[in-house]
Amino acid sequence: MTPLISFSLVKKQIGRQSFEMHWLMQLSTRKWLELHKELERWRKEPIRIMVKAFPSGNYETWTDCQVLLPHSKEAISYALSDKDEELNLATIAGNTGWYLYRRGGMSI
Repeated sequence: MTPLISFSLVKKQIGRQSFEMHWLMQLSTRKWLELHKELERWRKEPIRIMVKAFPSGNYETWTDCQVLLPHSKEAISYALSDKDEELNLATIAGNTGWYLYRRGGMSI
């Protein structure tokens, strides 16, 4: 991580246990995964994580929802050929929609 941080390709999120990845790093990683026919495999894993991590969208979970919202939006945008993942995507979309509805923001 140190070389990535030193070249500003990855930034530590202050006060959080997370990182922000530069868009160029995201693009190059995505293209590398496409080239090696690994992209769909690596899209399934965050969906499995998000279906467990994204809360119900009720008021008491709004702080967590706000942190996870960008990841939820990205996961919902995936078009996977695996029918087993459709239920997970629907769950993520439902929880995200419920959060946005309750917060007053109707669009993803």
